[in-house]
Amino acid sequence: MNPPSRRSRWCLSIFAVGLLYLNCAVIWQHLAKRWQAPALPISSKVAGVFFLFGVFANYETNNHELVLWGYTETTSGRTNGWKPLPTEEYFPFKPGVRQQLLWSRKFIRVQEPERLWRAWARSGKQILARHNRTHPETPISQVALENRTWPRSPAGVYILQKPGTLETNFWIVATNR
Repeated sequence: MNPPSRRSRWCLSIFAVGLLYLNCAVIWQHLAKRWQAPALPISSKVAGVFFLFGVFANYETNNHELVLWGYTETTSGRTNGWKPLPTEEYFPFKPGVRQQLLWSRKFIRVQEPERLWRAWARSGKQILARHNRTHPETPISQVALENRTWPRSPAGVYILQKPGTLETNFWIVATNR
């Protein structure tokens, strides 16, 4: 086996330096906005590649989970009130990707919080309509999102998901009322 040529070593070196620059530029871009400092030049399309869940997952100190809830007014037994909906039925992605897609303003193409709420409301209305169409035996009148956050543990994802460490936020995003 021949050693790599000088040209291929140069190409790989340039590629490595470019990748290092892009990582630094993306990280600095966020900090520069916070500190009102000039950012390194990088296009938003190139920076978007680096905002994938897998890139920053190892730096996250908490686990996050999205739970969809539907409010049913059916009075048959225990089904009255809020019930969890199968999140993977409406967002068929792995949990980390699902979480990123719902929180990332880049992926739903909004920058202002008001537009993010409108996007969630639109998604909630679609979930409401689809659930009532596919599950006519248990119709719902409201859809809510619950975000659960708890500390990470090397022992497993759900080990520390318990009262005292679990933080939840609950938002009603769509209603038929």
